[in-house]
Amino acid sequence: MSADTPVKFKCAYCASYQTWTGAGTPVCANCGASQPAVGAATPVPPAKRGRTGIVVFALIAGVAIAGGVFVFVHKKPAAVVQTKPSPPALTGAAAPPAPVNESRIVRVDNPKIRQIPNGAEFTADDLLKSANRPPSPPFDTRLLVVKTPRRMQDEEENQIYLGEVTNSSPDQVAIAPVAMLSIKKNGEVIDSAEHDFPDLVPGAHVPVFFGYNADPRTFDTIEITWKPTKLYTLTDGQHAKLTATIASHPLARGSTEVNFTREYRYTYAKVTGTIDNQGQAPAKNIRLFVIARDAKGQITGYERQDVGDIIAPGGSAKFEVNVTQWGDPIASMEAVASPTSPPEL
Repeated sequence: MSADTPVKFKCAYCASYQTWTGAGTPVCANCGASQPAVGAATPVPPAKRGRTGIVVFALIAGVAIAGGVFVFVHKKPAAVVQTKPSPPALTGAAAPPAPVNESRIVRVDNPKIRQIPNGAEFTADDLLKSANRPPSPPFDTRLLVVKTPRRMQDEEENQIYLGEVTNSSPDQVAIAPVAMLSIKKNGEVIDSAEHDFPDLVPGAHVPVFFGYNADPRTFDTIEITWKPTKLYTLTDGQHAKLTATIASHPLARGSTEVNFTREYRYTYAKVTGTIDNQGQAPAKNIRLFVIARDAKGQITGYERQDVGDIIAPGGSAKFEVNVTQWGDPIASMEAVASPTSPPEL
């Protein structure tokens, strides 16, 4: 066979079907890769010609890259028709391997991606406004002070742990921080979980709650760390400023519930109040915490409620919740309402 005779082959790297005319080792025109050796690429049977495989591969790769996800598809290898490889050309110098084009390497790197808190719903307008603002500075998570959760029992006698986190900054709001909670035994992690919060304004006290049904002796340390988060200041007029006020909270009363022939007894207080927006921007995706404290000021129970109403600047919304008491008797109540900001702020 002369050096100008076309050679049909299947690329050993990108699996595309190619035609090579020339001397030396075939070079794939699709990915620019030299084949391992002359004849190492699989010749193409006449019945399998066409570019259908290339089109399907390109579509799959395009969808995967556009979604920011690498998808690995496993296929059962097709039967290969064994044919005798073409002998190398006897005349002419071997062509040098073609270099791989570096522009074909696609790198995806977006350091602004962060986790969207659970239950948050944002419109396209919210996200566009957020993306067009100047980048927010990082919040110093050392300002988030955590009280170690205390062990209690809920109304179904399950083990629960209840603590609280406080934003100790004088003027900076932590934007939707995410806590990493780990329980350890002798320094080794036994179990872990993530917990998301709304925007934490200065001085806000928010419960930290988790359940653990195994033997509590299996761990000796509770550790909480924080993922990176951003901040805005109280003087930022582009954000809502919420104040939650309790109108009434009568003494807690007991109740009994029978479920699957088992009796559960719990104590709760019915609390009503109002959320006011004193900022210059509407408040949406609001998370409300109504916290019950005992005579020592420790959290003895709480209730969380996601408020679906949008509160306009100067507007208000009423709330009514039942707060369950898990620890010592309730001595006081407080309410904290915070928005959950779009993730790019």
